[in-house]
Amino acid sequence: MLKKIVFLIISLFIVVFLSLIFIEAVLQLIPALSRNIPLPNDKVYIYIVGESSSVGEPYSSHISYYKILNYIIGGKINNKNINFIKIAYSGDNIKTQYWKYLIYRYTHPFRKGLVFIYAGKNDWDNGKNEDCLIDYKSKLFELINTIFRSYIREGFKSKYEKLIMATKNFGDIAFVTTIAGNYSGFMPHLDADNIQYKEEFNRIDDEILISKNYEKALEKLRNLEEKKDSDKSWIYYRYGKIAEFTGKIKEANDYYIKGICLYSNLIPTKYQIECVRNLAKKYNLTLVDIFDKVYNSGKIIGFNFYKDNQHPDIKLYITIAELFANALKEKYGDKINIEKNNVSEEEVYKYFNFDENGMYFVYRHSLDVTLVHSKENDNVNRYVFEQVDEYLRKIIELNPYDGEQRQAIISFYSMMVEALKGNKEKMIEIYSNHKDIIENNKYNIYTRFCDWKEYNQWVSNYLGIEDFFDLKQR
Repeated sequence: MLKKIVFLIISLFIVVFLSLIFIEAVLQLIPALSRNIPLPNDKVYIYIVGESSSVGEPYSSHISYYKILNYIIGGKINNKNINFIKIAYSGDNIKTQYWKYLIYRYTHPFRKGLVFIYAGKNDWDNGKNEDCLIDYKSKLFELINTIFRSYIREGFKSKYEKLIMATKNFGDIAFVTTIAGNYSGFMPHLDADNIQYKEEFNRIDDEILISKNYEKALEKLRNLEEKKDSDKSWIYYRYGKIAEFTGKIKEANDYYIKGICLYSNLIPTKYQIECVRNLAKKYNLTLVDIFDKVYNSGKIIGFNFYKDNQHPDIKLYITIAELFANALKEKYGDKINIEKNNVSEEEVYKYFNFDENGMYFVYRHSLDVTLVHSKENDNVNRYVFEQVDEYLRKIIELNPYDGEQRQAIISFYSMMVEALKGNKEKMIEIYSNHKDIIENNKYNIYTRFCDWKEYNQWVSNYLGIEDFFDLKQR
């Protein structure tokens, strides 16, 4: 009996050992095969890696930077048709994209090509807990380590570098981009518990927005900055506003970026930008420097470039496409033919058949994001009020629906804008005047589903109606 057990254990060990050798061989051989085959003769594969900004939000599925790029260069590289492979997906982070790219390339080893990495906005990092990437010789050990590290927090640099190394492992040619966001439009650390100094910040906002007494506001901000427990990110943000309103563009942008770097946010930090630049240099990759373009534009990095907190407007998407076109031209020379120069917004809308109905959804999406990311707990970013008013005007103007559904949408968003501003009486008035229409059509308002919970809370706080969107029943 003992011999049988020993024999069984030894047999099991041999099977496991041989299986691990086989898995290791497969994990090594497929990338090696991909590295050593030539590029396809009939087409050029370009992998699009990233999150919602790579997908094209808020113009999703219609317009994106790579589709505009395709238009600019005539859909060809070296007279070969381009085949875009969209790995990018809204809401993904770098780790998720790494896995999706890896799985796709292991299952499609002959699709060797270019990789455009426009990613990292969902991976906020200020470098305080930077970790190191371990270069494993064994692909199996690397896989096991990656799975294990899925349960712990990895730093931006190691995740990004791992993605780059995966592209090199398969012989693909990576282009990397710096990232930026709406630094001016969205106040950092809005969920902070600033009860002790909340009234002081409100008085400072009055000085900036109403009285326009910037010197007095600066004095109060400096006094606050000297207190150890005051929120420095809020202070830097208001320093930025004063600089912006007094025409000091570079100083304003620097303050906004400084404030973003203190607490977790959905807007990229200077550390992330420098990481991408350094990795591009380390691995000799082509860098598409989006941040440099917006930073040196002479404009505030805010709603001048972004529709909400991180998604570019059409002008910036065109700029990004042009940057990629120039990068391709610089790398491949005469193999790239830039057919369209100085592409206009109207030209893009016309080419992609993007009409007023599409623009309605752009503004509705942008209003949703701007609303829910401008109010947290009892904290409100008063500096976006004019922007949300503009977005509200646009969705009223472009609203494609008729009858009660149209009125329900207008009334609902009017309520939410008033909720952001803290105008409880006005919100109650709008609801009372259109109560039946709103209640009968609330499923047809079509806000972003990820914002229902937030809106539910606002309606509950101001109107006392629990579970307005009936989330418990859905």
